[in-house]
Amino acid sequence: GSYQITNLTGGNSVNAIASDGLIELKLTARNARAYEALVAAVPQAAEEGAAAENAFRGVKAGDLTAGAPATVRSSVTRF
Repeated sequence: GSYQITNLTGGNSVNAIASDGLIELKLTARNARAYEALVAAVPQAAEEGAAAENAFRGVKAGDLTAGAPATVRSSVTRF
């Protein structure tokens, strides 16, 4: 299968760490089975990426930075 990034957005100002972000993907595959495997890989990749970033930064759930959550979190919505 393959993917295409159709939207990538986030943050409120230049040179600041964004408090949120959004990435939209268009997934394509040669058949339904391959498509479902690709769809299943997206949340796993998002979770693994967030965990790797949190480990790199040395933060865990509940940690705060200036009153805001310090951890990177992921949420995947299928539509």
